[in-house]
Amino acid sequence: MTPHSCGQTCGKKKSPHCNHSPCALNCHPGSCQPCNSNVTIMCHCGKEDKFIPCQYSMKYKYACTKVCNKLLNCKSHHCQKMCHEGECEPCRINQEVPCFCGNTLSVKLCGAEPEECKGTCNKVLECGHHKCESTCHSGACGPCPLDPEITSTCPCGSNLVESLIKKARTSCTDPLPVCD
Repeated sequence: MTPHSCGQTCGKKKSPHCNHSPCALNCHPGSCQPCNSNVTIMCHCGKEDKFIPCQYSMKYKYACTKVCNKLLNCKSHHCQKMCHEGECEPCRINQEVPCFCGNTLSVKLCGAEPEECKGTCNKVLECGHHKCESTCHSGACGPCPLDPEITSTCPCGSNLVESLIKKARTSCTDPLPVCD
């Protein structure tokens, strides 16, 4: 019997990451023998696998000979590098990106967000009759400024009594009453 041994089966895990059979040797000093059960490990891109002894599985990483092909940060293109460790590089493909109003295009990296241009928005408003006169902007255009529910002044900007405008106008296409 081994000195300082209880004579029972060891039963310890062969290594911290091993989930295979525990050590079957009699109680012994020092480390247990390495696990030689085969485990499957994947390459960096996940397209190939290999069987290797469990004892090497925590340290062994490998790259296969295939193109990575993971979806890039732009969510439109795929990585064209060979299988590699770590994150894929950001997309480097240039594309034409319209501004918020769609009047101008600029060349930017794929996935870039649209930006404001210096022009007038010109999108058709909810009323369907008038166009937005604001500068290029994100999001929805505001309500039609000629909407009878909103307009409270005549074209020159002098205040009119709201009830007078509301009685005279029922649509944004109706003419605005003018003051004196």
